[in-house]
Amino acid sequence: MEVEALEAEKHLQEMPHEVGHPWRARVAVARERFEHALAEWGTTRARYWELKKAQWANSEGAKHWKEKLAAYESRLDEARLQWRELVRGLETASPLPRPNKPHP
Repeated sequence: MEVEALEAEKHLQEMPHEVGHPWRARVAVARERFEHALAEWGTTRARYWELKKAQWANSEGAKHWKEKLAAYESRLDEARLQWRELVRGLETASPLPRPNKPHP
């Protein structure tokens, strides 16, 4: 993602301010969303594996954490897809992609 962010910044610097400004805002939002989803997923994954190592894997509590992990994996996939679409759109200077609805 860092390499893609650097490439995106290069493209933004080549654009006139009035064209690049909306793109900068979209890149910032997409990056923040991706990083937030990644952090949530990482925290939940770590907690799930702690529980699993503690041989709690078949309990109701572990089931809850497994479901939570699956939800965060889904959010991470969505954020990753949005980020890649945004970067691709920026590279080809196509119209701005429509944002996905954020998760609560």
